[in-house]
Amino acid sequence: MAYCLRHFAEYDLMRGCSLCHRDDVDRDRKAALDIAREQVEQMKRARDEDEHERSRRKREAERGEEARSDAELEIALREISEREAHDRAESQRLEAEHRRFNPGDYICPSCLYQTLRRGAKRCPVCQGDVAGDYWDSLERAERQRVAEEIADREAAAAEARRLHDEAAERDREVRDAVSAHRSAAERGDAEGQYQYARRLHRGDGVAIDYGEALRWYRKAADQGHAWAQCNYASMYRHGKGVTTNYAEALKWFRKAAANGDGLAQSNLGDLYREGKGVPKDFTEALRWFRMAVDQGEAAAQWGLGAMHHDGEGVAQDYGEAMRWYRKAADQGYAAGQCGIGVLYANAQGVAQDYAEALRWYRKAAEQDFPRALACLGIMYTRGEGVTADQAEARNCFRKAAELGDSHAQGRLAAIYCDGLGVAKDFAEGLKWARQSAEQGDAVGESVLGLMYAGGHGVPKDPDEGLRLLRMAAAKGLEEAKKAIALLEREQKKETKGWFW
Repeated sequence: MAYCLRHFAEYDLMRGCSLCHRDDVDRDRKAALDIAREQVEQMKRARDEDEHERSRRKREAERGEEARSDAELEIALREISEREAHDRAESQRLEAEHRRFNPGDYICPSCLYQTLRRGAKRCPVCQGDVAGDYWDSLERAERQRVAEEIADREAAAAEARRLHDEAAERDREVRDAVSAHRSAAERGDAEGQYQYARRLHRGDGVAIDYGEALRWYRKAADQGHAWAQCNYASMYRHGKGVTTNYAEALKWFRKAAANGDGLAQSNLGDLYREGKGVPKDFTEALRWFRMAVDQGEAAAQWGLGAMHHDGEGVAQDYGEAMRWYRKAADQGYAAGQCGIGVLYANAQGVAQDYAEALRWYRKAAEQDFPRALACLGIMYTRGEGVTADQAEARNCFRKAAELGDSHAQGRLAAIYCDGLGVAKDFAEGLKWARQSAEQGDAVGESVLGLMYAGGHGVPKDPDEGLRLLRMAAAKGLEEAKKAIALLEREQKKETKGWFW
């Protein structure tokens, strides 16, 4: 709806002003304008239809170009070229037609066509008068728009400066803290030595240097600093900056545990449960885990859950496993989140619920927890709770394998040896199978055994193949048992599949 430029009342092109009832626009001219509008719309629709048809014909020509002879292809391409030339000409004609009806830079408030040059007092199409305040309002709107753009740019620049200043301030604070911790460490202060070692260990404000971190942890540990003792032991346990040495790790974990450190107590529970550096002893593992959970240690909560899950030193109890896993998960502990996923995926103590299993696996995977990534890979392989997607499964297995998960390494080895979604690559398969088998994973041992038995990527050695397969079978892997039976009966000279 336009407005009467004389009375600023509602103005209809067919009936005129609602106050003066004067029809300022010639009816014939209005009819001509309406016809012209319709013609422009028709031309636009025709252009869109032509564009669609041209695209369709071009796609058909491209799909069929391999099957066509050179002559047919040349004809098809010539037709496409001619059509494109015709479309360009038609587009130019439509643009010229549009410019004829919209020759100006501003919209007329009466006919709503873009017909006005700046400052015009009358529309060249509808002959409607243009009031002076129309241009004033446009100028005010333009000034406001420019002012808003300038304000937005200044606000963005101010925000960028603020963020830069905050980052610079944080950097200064970190540098000051590093300097303060180092100065305290060099003065012999145990807390300063621990804090400086921790920064070197994690690369917090300084470059990671495990050797230096180990040296400063030891200095603080010798002064009885429990957290330093625990971290010093942890570096020996995981071989950070030093060769893995479980005996040394146990010695320092015990010192830290005696000083009341819950994480050290949880680590002792892990070592007794796994039999690393000491004979496997579930009773002792349970004792240390229970001491640690009294201090709210999430790792120990997961450890108790795992022992109830597997029936290690206690009667197997999935409900109790879930209870401890949830306590750990509530603290954001990834292993606890993964444990809950396992219970839901395998219907252990709860109704099977793949969606819930996926939810918990993903929570743990977001923290780059290797076993959760491996479990996600299995679900994508089998299509459990998700559409089967071998590419996504492979991605999950690779991430987990690179993070050191032995089962994912074995699965990835099988994928490369079988050529599941990738080209067969026995060298790549051998790399991952060896890493998996070295950690004692049954799948890795089985894949490596099959490679030796069939001479795939390694010299053929049936005896070594059987040895590895028997190790996998002793851990309950049914596929390894089947392979052993086939090899021992000599019913197959070469293995043809990797069973996954």
